Amino acid sequence: MESNGKSKYTLKKYAKLLKFLSKNTNMNSAEDVKQFILKIEGSNGYKKNLCLAYNKYCKYYNIKWEIPVYIPNPKQIRIPTTENLNIIIA
Repeated sequence: MESNGKSKYTLKKYAKLLKFLSKNTNMNSAEDVKQFILKIEGSNGYKKNLCLAYNKYCKYYNIKWEIPVYIPNPKQIRIPTTENLNIIIA
């Protein structure tokens, strides 16, 4: 993947996610992985990252699986307080 232009951070992240999956489920069974990801408690963004990492694993080992769609929840915008606005203006 490094030759495909992926950063070292991305490679570390994928390695960590794949290690988590391998400890908790059978990596050669796409259906087991899909059910595990569905059942874990975590944000949709985390589940999406797990799916993306496993998708790379499946492409490398020619495992057929249909990647589920997880849409991350939008983050709330933090509105600055009046004190912070006054500090910024001053």
